[in-house]
Amino acid sequence: MKLTKLLPILAMLFAFILSACGGSDGSNLGAFPALTKTVGDTAFDLAPPSSDSPGAFTYNSSNTAVATISGKTVSILSAGTSTITATQASSGKWGTSSVSALLTVNPRTCISPAVLANGVCTVLTMPGTFVSFGGHLWMPVSLITNWINANDFCTNTTINGQTGWSLPDNVQLNALSQNVTLTDKAWLLGPTWTSVAGTAIGSRKTTDLKTGIAGEAMETISGFVTCVK
Repeated sequence: MKLTKLLPILAMLFAFILSACGGSDGSNLGAFPALTKTVGDTAFDLAPPSSDSPGAFTYNSSNTAVATISGKTVSILSAGTSTITATQASSGKWGTSSVSALLTVNPRTCISPAVLANGVCTVLTMPGTFVSFGGHLWMPVSLITNWINANDFCTNTTINGQTGWSLPDNVQLNALSQNVTLTDKAWLLGPTWTSVAGTAIGSRKTTDLKTGIAGEAMETISGFVTCVK
């Protein structure tokens, strides 16, 4: 058989072998961006990069002291960095492909009096009496800080052994002020932050737990803090 007739047959045979064995070249993978997290963040799912291949993705963490991966779910363990590698299995004419991204986990900064314990901001002791009112549990007011720190404290701190706290809204705080005697609870009483934006840009509504007067203040100044859940 002449070589000119043999070459097309060999090319077809080679293509068939590549297809049967999963191909030689992997698909070009799309973006797999770097990630930044903080100690204590909840587990999250990785989004696979785009690909022309239908092959399944698997993921690997180079530093399991910082983050572990189960399936596509990443669990944060400690501060540091880890290289996350997404590997796509061969499929049809496509070979395997992989792409990596750097995961940076920053240490969590706790708002005093919270301290970092096992990667979680925790209040070990809290002066004053916790109050049950309106179907909610209220943290005694012993903290004075700006609104940004107050919101961070309530949202990210384990208080009284419990999570899921937040700043109250103005309706909740006004009702507490009007219906519960707080002078015997060892609370600090004064203009107290709510979660509700004020009328001025960068302001938040407040309720003075000593006088019951509603007001608002700029987020950058200090106010009293109670958290509710």
